[in-house]
Amino acid sequence: MRKKLLIVAALGCLAGCQNIPDPSYRAGTWKPQHVNDANLEAMVANPADLQHGHGDGTAIGATAANAIERLRADKVKELPTSGVLQLTPVPTGAAPAGGGGQ
Repeated sequence: MRKKLLIVAALGCLAGCQNIPDPSYRAGTWKPQHVNDANLEAMVANPADLQHGHGDGTAIGATAANAIERLRADKVKELPTSGVLQLTPVPTGAAPAGGGGQ
């Protein structure tokens, strides 16, 4: 009997929840409309940059375009050696150089 009463009470409480309005729709609450746009406009130094971008003035377009063309033609240049670290490919299954730690 007690178990049935507890179930009926729980169902009654849950049924009452449907009449509780969402707190974000109450009068006087903050409504997040166009907030991202407003934040972006507040952070940008020049509002005209939001309409169209601009270069940084130091990039050389021909150099970048040549690199893209080499990439598309599969003729990418090798990276120069830096002298800091030399990596040597080791065939699969080969013992490491230097004695193997024995």
